[in-house]
Amino acid sequence: GHGVLYEHVDHPNFGFAHVLRKVNPRRIAGLDLSCWRNCLAGAEPLDARTLLAFASCFRDNGFDIASIMPSYGLAEATLVTTMPDPGMRPRAAIVETSSVTRLAGIELRTGLALEDLTDAMLGPDDTVVMALGTPAKNMDITLVDPDGVAITDTLLCGEVVVRGPSVTLGYRRPDGTIQPHDPSGFRPAARRPASGSR
Repeated sequence: GHGVLYEHVDHPNFGFAHVLRKVNPRRIAGLDLSCWRNCLAGAEPLDARTLLAFASCFRDNGFDIASIMPSYGLAEATLVTTMPDPGMRPRAAIVETSSVTRLAGIELRTGLALEDLTDAMLGPDDTVVMALGTPAKNMDITLVDPDGVAITDTLLCGEVVVRGPSVTLGYRRPDGTIQPHDPSGFRPAARRPASGSR
C-alpha cells in the first residue's frame, strides 16, 4: 500500500518484462525505488536486455542497477541455489551462441558489467549470459559432463547438479511413495517424472 517501503523484491524475467509492457510513464512520476536494496532475478533464463531496460526505465525513480541480483534457483531446492553478494553490480558475458547449444567449450567474447552492455557489441552468433553468483549457504553446485564426470574447466557447459539440505528428497509417485533423486545430487535436467507418473 501507500507509504510502505520495500527493500527486497523477487522477479522472474517475465516479471520485469511484464512491468515494462504495462508501465505508464505518467503514473510512475514520484515513485521512489531508491529503497530497493535486493532485487532478486531468477526462476527462468534472464534476458540481459530486459534487465537493462528495467534499470533504464526506473533510473529516474531511484532504481540502482546494483540492486539486481541475477540468481539460479529451482523449486526442488526451495528456490535459491546461487546468488551474488548484495550490492555487487550485475555481470554478463558475451558468448558464441552455437558454443552454448553444443554443450561444449564456450567461446567467450567478453565479460563486462551489465550496464556497459550495448547491442553494438553483439555479433550475429552472440548471446548474452548473466553471471549468477556463487552457491548459497550450504548449497553445493557441480557441473557434470554427459557421463556424470565433474567439469572443472570454467569455460565448459554441462548439466547442473545441486546438493544441499534444502533440496527435496524426491518426487511423490501417484501411489504416494517417493521416487528419490540420484544420490549424487538433484539434476534439474532429469526432473521429468518416471513414465506413468505426473
